[in-house]
Amino acid sequence: MKMKKEHQEELRLLIEEVLARAGEENVKNYILDLHLDKNIKDIKVRFVWDVFHGISPAKRCAFMDKAYEYLNDNHVNTALMAIIGDKFDDVLYRKG
Repeated sequence: MKMKKEHQEELRLLIEEVLARAGEENVKNYILDLHLDKNIKDIKVRFVWDVFHGISPAKRCAFMDKAYEYLNDNHVNTALMAIIGDKFDDVLYRKG
């Protein structure tokens, strides 16, 4: 991963804050709602970026100012996928 360790840790803490604030049950219900939108091609990509945008604007912009000096969206996407990992895969990749 191209993201510096300190930025990855900062992003991890920001993501954990968003998920904790929302609560696991609400997050899972949100993912289930995403499944209803047939225009979404990749639920997990959509979900991780929605979580990223759940970071307060001030904190998100401060993070982006530092990270986007040397990264692009692909790098941030890789970091988001790694941070969120498979925690919600049971809902993201549900059958039926």
